[in-house]
Amino acid sequence: MKNSEWMERCVLCESYETRGIHILESFLCHQCERAIVRLEPEDPAYKETIQKLRKIKASALLS
Repeated sequence: MKNSEWMERCVLCESYETRGIHILESFLCHQCERAIVRLEPEDPAYKETIQKLRKIKASALLS
């Protein structure tokens, strides 16, 4: 990693990454972003992912 790269904590997987997107004031890493795009509503991980993404809305309302 170069010194100029900034690492942020992903709101879903909680790992520190340099690539990803910001949703409101939260960071979503590139791997989680790709996984969400491929996720089907029938998938068991879908409900868990939705619950984690709700943290983004809650944190924005509290700030």
